Amino acid sequence: MSVARPAAPPPQPVAADSGQPGSPPAGGRAVTVGDSPAVQWAGLIGAFLVTAIIIGMAATWKPPTDTPYMRMVKLREAAKGGTATAGEDEDEEPAAAAAVTARAATPVAPQWTLDLQGAQIPQAAASGQFGGRPFTPERAYLQRTPTGYLLTVRQGAGFQAEREILVALPLKPGEALDGQSWNIAPEAPGAPRLVKRWLQNARAQTKIFTNGYVMKLDFEQTANNQIPAKLFVALPDEEKTFVAGTLTASFLVAGSAQPQPQQRPPQQRQQPY
Repeated sequence: MSVARPAAPPPQPVAADSGQPGSPPAGGRAVTVGDSPAVQWAGLIGAFLVTAIIIGMAATWKPPTDTPYMRMVKLREAAKGGTATAGEDEDEEPAAAAAVTARAATPVAPQWTLDLQGAQIPQAAASGQFGGRPFTPERAYLQRTPTGYLLTVRQGAGFQAEREILVALPLKPGEALDGQSWNIAPEAPGAPRLVKRWLQNARAQTKIFTNGYVMKLDFEQTANNQIPAKLFVALPDEEKTFVAGTLTASFLVAGSAQPQPQQRPPQQRQQPY
């Protein structure tokens, strides 16, 4: 008796490599590894991250500002008082630099201040404000006193000055004014006596200051009985009186640049009887 065995399944076709590069496997279907969804998502995520990094770097990047050209652009901007861009014509750079230099060379107008450090002496003839009106001294002179000198800065050609400021300058016996300097702050102890004097209704008015004012005074060297000086004085009055600039003070006949020795009167010879 014979037993029937089940028939074996038909053999499956096996794809054989043809051995040629780029040739599809046998059976006519190509197998691609990238067809996996996980691999595709990984590629998309990687591309997104690279793009985000590039965008972030571009957003935070700033062009260099400390270059010769950019410095010249800033100079041009300061000269114009507006905003300049790097794309403007480079031919304007010499003119902008010249404008900045001219502005720096412009003399500083004197200003009233009680800050000794902020007090500035312009390189111009002394001028300022006195009693709410412009003060332009026409004369400055020095008079010898027992304790030093008295400096007078006055406006007005009459016997009595219309407006004037007098400063007592103490010196040691035999000491000259050449090269002397005074820097007086409002709180300085033992400040020199300062007098403000003016005419009001043809009558002289006087106000004395012994502290509270600011003064800078620098003397140069005496020549021809005159001495150049730089002066800044600001008073703590309601009118904000001040004077600042350069001047040349003359020594009065009664005084001199250097102390003179006292001369004894000649002795009279006794006549014989």
